[in-house]
Amino acid sequence: LTIAGIALPGDLDGSGQVDLVDAVLVFQVTTGIQPAVPLHLGNEISGNKKIGMEDIIYILQKTAGLR
Repeated sequence: LTIAGIALPGDLDGSGQVDLVDAVLVFQVTTGIQPAVPLHLGNEISGNKKIGMEDIIYILQKTAGLR
């Protein structure tokens, strides 16, 4: 998702917020489950357009208010 030209890191479902839905999507991808929604890979954390552990750590910290 791009808002005013700025991607929202961690917002993998493009909802406009980083939430537990994004965390579930990361868990699905990392365990080989095909997500039911298209992923916005431009919003993943590392910039390599691959979903990984760094994404879940960032998303969980963000939803917990640690970032």
